[in-house]
Amino acid sequence: MGDKKSSMTEQGGVDETARIERVEAVITKPTSETAVSEHGKEGKSDRHEKAKELSEVVEKIKALEERIEFHKGSFIRKILDFGKIDKLREELGILKHKKGFLEENMRREAELTAAHEEIIVEEREYEGELGKIESAEEEAARLEKEDNEARSVKNSAKKYNTFFVHDIVDADWKPSENNKAVDTRQLSFSDQLDIVAGLRPTISASSLRPDTADWTFTPGSFGAFISRGKILGGEYGDMGSIALGLKKRLIPKGRETIKSIDGAINRQIPKLEVVTDRDGSKKKKESYYNELIIENPEVAGVYLKWYFKDLPSGESKKNEEGLPIEEPENEVSLQNEFNEWGNLKASYDLIWNKLKLVADRKIPLFVLTLDNHARQIYDIDFQKRSFRVSAEWDPSAMSYEEGIGEWRREEAIKRQIKKVSHLLSDAEKKLYEASGDS
Repeated sequence: MGDKKSSMTEQGGVDETARIERVEAVITKPTSETAVSEHGKEGKSDRHEKAKELSEVVEKIKALEERIEFHKGSFIRKILDFGKIDKLREELGILKHKKGFLEENMRREAELTAAHEEIIVEEREYEGELGKIESAEEEAARLEKEDNEARSVKNSAKKYNTFFVHDIVDADWKPSENNKAVDTRQLSFSDQLDIVAGLRPTISASSLRPDTADWTFTPGSFGAFISRGKILGGEYGDMGSIALGLKKRLIPKGRETIKSIDGAINRQIPKLEVVTDRDGSKKKKESYYNELIIENPEVAGVYLKWYFKDLPSGESKKNEEGLPIEEPENEVSLQNEFNEWGNLKASYDLIWNKLKLVADRKIPLFVLTLDNHARQIYDIDFQKRSFRVSAEWDPSAMSYEEGIGEWRREEAIKRQIKKVSHLLSDAEKKLYEASGDS
């Protein structure tokens, strides 16, 4: 009996020793070995490795707890293994702390991953919206460019083969009620010319196609050819626009469209027919006026509406740039006319005075005929009252003229500073300080 008990004791000791070895083998198994990826699995994510490490820590904790329970199994073993139990408890505390740290780390990583995925989704949505905005901006820019090109004086001159003109009216009937910015009745011919050429206000203008019944006002009057600017509105006839300021003009609703502008320029009217009046002068049997509003007009030259006599015929020779070649043999004389008793029949003094004012300002001069053809004036002799005329200018050639130049523009503004000071900003007033009247 004693042998049997001894054998059982020995057998129990063997089982317990085996159990201890098994538990210790698990506990002492290196974490780093399990953390290393297997050969050929180098692509596993860091997050997977951490999950694996956590699993190993949990396994170690479980093994330690079993070992502690084993050593607490009997009073004698507790006394003998007290130091070992204490060490195991310390190791257990470290492992539990590590477990908590890993769990918290993984929780944060999960939150960061979710937040990152959210950011990616938002970025894609933002990129999509940004793409829509960019596409809308590109489309808006394209439409604006098309609109500006369609409203360009230069482009329209070529497209419709037309001159753009602004009559300078200094007669008693001038339409001053259409200008709320300045009292035009107080402005002379030279005042108006300086203001248009210098300040480039938003103006009322017209289009004249060669060999058509397009026309403006009185023959023998003056006006300005416009080579640049933006067309803001157009009307087949008189629009009745009103100037509210230097750059602001009231345009009736519906007249600001490209369709209205094109309709005003390219209108269908009866063919041109020139008739001779009783006094021998010529005029258009029928004439048709249209109105166009032009912003920032550039004056290319000043014209005199010619109806006095036939001009010398000139060939339409042009240079390599397509501009008319001056023809010295085309001399024109415009003298006061007297009847057989020596009484003054027709005086052209006012015309010659205005020609002199324009010439003094170094602005190109032209004659505009009844059939809407333009010919430049040159070699002007104010004593003899004669000049020469060039071959005819095409509207497209006029559109290439770049205007009077910056220094002439500044001189024009300086001459009118007192009359238009209320239309200028403080900076402009200082820049264009008066240097004398014209």
